[in-house]
Amino acid sequence: MLHDTCRITSDQNDYYGRITTRLPTPPVLYPGHVTDLGSSGTPSPKETLKDYFEPYTSDLHLPHCNRDSSVSKFWRDEPLFNNNDFEHLVGNVLDDEDKLAFSSSPTLHRSISTLLSITATSLATMSPEHVGHHLQNAIGVIHQLVDTLKATQTDLDKKCHQVWSLQSCLTAKDLEVRNIKQQLAVANRLYDAQTIKLQQMTEKKTMVSEQLPKANSRRRPSEKPCQSRQQQGILSAEYRRHLDKNAQVDWEAMVDKIIQRGDQQASLFLQQKLKCVTEEQKQAIFEAILPQAYPLMTSRFGNFLVQRLLEVGTIDQVTALIGTMQGRVVALTCQQFGCHVLQKAFDCCSDEQMKADLVCELFQNIQDTITHKHACHIWQKVFEMQWTIPNPPAVMDHVNKAIQGKWTQVALDETGSLVIQHIFENLKEDASKRPVIEEVLTNVVTIAKGQWGNWVIQHVLEQAQENRDRERAFEAVLEHAATLSMDQFASKVVEKALRAGGPVFLERFMDKVLTSGQRRREPLIDMASDQYGNYVVQWLINHTETNDQVKMCRLIKRHMVSLRGSKYGQRVAFLVEKVLRSHEITTYPAQH
Repeated sequence: MLHDTCRITSDQNDYYGRITTRLPTPPVLYPGHVTDLGSSGTPSPKETLKDYFEPYTSDLHLPHCNRDSSVSKFWRDEPLFNNNDFEHLVGNVLDDEDKLAFSSSPTLHRSISTLLSITATSLATMSPEHVGHHLQNAIGVIHQLVDTLKATQTDLDKKCHQVWSLQSCLTAKDLEVRNIKQQLAVANRLYDAQTIKLQQMTEKKTMVSEQLPKANSRRRPSEKPCQSRQQQGILSAEYRRHLDKNAQVDWEAMVDKIIQRGDQQASLFLQQKLKCVTEEQKQAIFEAILPQAYPLMTSRFGNFLVQRLLEVGTIDQVTALIGTMQGRVVALTCQQFGCHVLQKAFDCCSDEQMKADLVCELFQNIQDTITHKHACHIWQKVFEMQWTIPNPPAVMDHVNKAIQGKWTQVALDETGSLVIQHIFENLKEDASKRPVIEEVLTNVVTIAKGQWGNWVIQHVLEQAQENRDRERAFEAVLEHAATLSMDQFASKVVEKALRAGGPVFLERFMDKVLTSGQRRREPLIDMASDQYGNYVVQWLINHTETNDQVKMCRLIKRHMVSLRGSKYGQRVAFLVEKVLRSHEITTYPAQH
């Protein structure tokens, strides 16, 4: 900074009251007062070039000095600044990179050194043009220094922005680390809890396994209750060696493995063995299975072993095995694996009286089992049975007595609808299934709107043995044609009726939907703009006779504006336009 400079004596206030300094001139060379513009004095070059200083005015004015001392100092033969002061100024303002750029610019350095080497004596002897030249050089140097300062400030702002960005990133990363630590802590707690739970389950399983040999005296005490995965390959090889006819096998231990461990290999081994063993070995396997028949029937892999024994066993063996089911039929019927064993027992049992005894046990809980997802298969098997004994079980009498007034709910159930369809198909006597048919036909509309019940009504429309039953179903569909056509599931019933009813029913259905009656417009228009009814209308357009087709399209064409504005009516509108174009139907009045 210019800290050694003092104001000169020639001061004058400008328009704003500021002190304006003019360079003094020697009295010998330039007579007259320098402030007297009308005298022979020459104006200072600074006055001439004052416009260059306006952009660089600053509040950092030079310190005021004594007038006499300033004059005496100004006219000394020494430079206004020395190089040491200038280097100090550059060191305070410029950073390291700018210092390097400054020192690497010899032209700028030489210009500044030349300006700073001017003494007061040499300045007094210079001509105004020479002084003006030096001042212009000084202004150029100031411009360069200002640009350098601006560039430095810009770089500093960029670096500050980078620092702030890094700080923001560090803060975000710190938050992520904290969240991860919290998640890790939660995972550790969950892991500890699961570990404790697993240990408790292992201890409990160990205690149960230790008690099993005491409960089952046939089990060898040296046998381990659990089978590791690493031993499966070894056991598979052992099972293959046991397939030899002369191999000695502990059949009871094999059965225990299936029940206690869920050993699939043991189940497969015994099933294969039953195909090729001698009668003595088969009897030995049977004797090992019979005491634990019920646990095997409800086992995931054991039920296949029991089914295989029912297939290949002797009559006495099968009879004895089925005898273990008595008193447990309802439980087996509702069990995931037991229901398959019971179906196999019905197929393999040659004693009808024994089968009848098993069926009679089902009568104990008809309401719950007839709609059960596993038991429904047993009921379907029961309805398919053909009896030859003198007094067969009155299955439908017991079922009708238990389900009287509830067949509608059964028809609306997923498995119940299958049971009713099996009743319609397999029972030949009309009297036994008449109560079911009557209740279904009384509630056609309700059942037809059900997700599963609509299949029951479709079955009646297509396969009912009595024509009167089919007629009643068709009449119910015709009476509620529009309502059923606009229902998600009942619309399938309407389409089935249109396909199975023939031309007579189709003509009656057309008259029904084309007549407005007490409605504000024809039901066909409401069906055409409905989400599900539009499919029925499209079917009618595609399958009716030409005259009825044109009649129907003309009626629909009157409402084309509303149909085109409907998401579902657009399909019908497109089909109607296609039909009318093919028949060249125009709206021009006919000539008389």
